[in-house]
Amino acid sequence: ETSNNFAPNSTFWHFLSNGLNYQIEHHLFPSLNHHHLSLIAPVVRECCEEYGVNYVSYKNFSEIWSATLNWLRVVAAEEEEEEECKTRGIEKPNTSNEPPVVVAVVASKK
Repeated sequence: ETSNNFAPNSTFWHFLSNGLNYQIEHHLFPSLNHHHLSLIAPVVRECCEEYGVNYVSYKNFSEIWSATLNWLRVVAAEEEEEEECKTRGIEKPNTSNEPPVVVAVVASKK
């Protein structure tokens, strides 16, 4: 779910990127000729919908560029928070949706 398509209906971007504007299909089928990626895209999208997999396709380069800049802002903010915690000598709180992993060590007497 980390790959994104962009400008899927653009001949210009298809030519300029050598078909790699279909990143999702490219990563699923890396040996498939790039001219066929657009042909399998509808099937891949349907399969993703059927199995609840997030399929993201940006309409144009401007949309994916905007999403990339937003993602970089998020990553930079997380980095700043981590650095601030290190400076203060405190542990960074768990902000993910995943519960914290707790590891218990049990010592036994021999």
